[in-house]
Amino acid sequence: PGKGNVDRFLYETAAAESQWGTHPDTLKNQGGIFQLDRVGFDDTQATQDHRKNLNRHYATIKKAFGIDWPKVKYEEISGSPLLGALAARLLIANKEPPIPADVIGRAKYWKDHYNSHHPNADGTVAKFLTRNGLEVPEEYKDPPKKKK
Repeated sequence: PGKGNVDRFLYETAAAESQWGTHPDTLKNQGGIFQLDRVGFDDTQATQDHRKNLNRHYATIKKAFGIDWPKVKYEEISGSPLLGALAARLLIANKEPPIPADVIGRAKYWKDHYNSHHPNADGTVAKFLTRNGLEVPEEYKDPPKKKK
């Protein structure tokens, strides 16, 4: 990953969501390696809500990659790591507050702003850290699962 908080966050998100595309469920679900759900994707095209940020980002994407983002369909991001990364980046571009510099902060941000809308969103700070190969501080460990 790059050195900026956004680069780190995207790298860590790909690890947390799909183990960088190696998890067996990656291709079963829409959203590609970033596992972006439909709600999140739709937010990347909601210019009525985010006109200033999105239009500026659309111009950058068009110039850098030749991609006209408003014409991208949700189903396309599954088969393209580039489109998935752009969708994830656009989603977080419209979020407040900015992405934290520390990994615990980014783990909380991921849960609050990225892994929160889908009915199956069961991410935790501990899962984010574990899936990124990091130690989980005691106060963030998930409670043991109850036996049935």
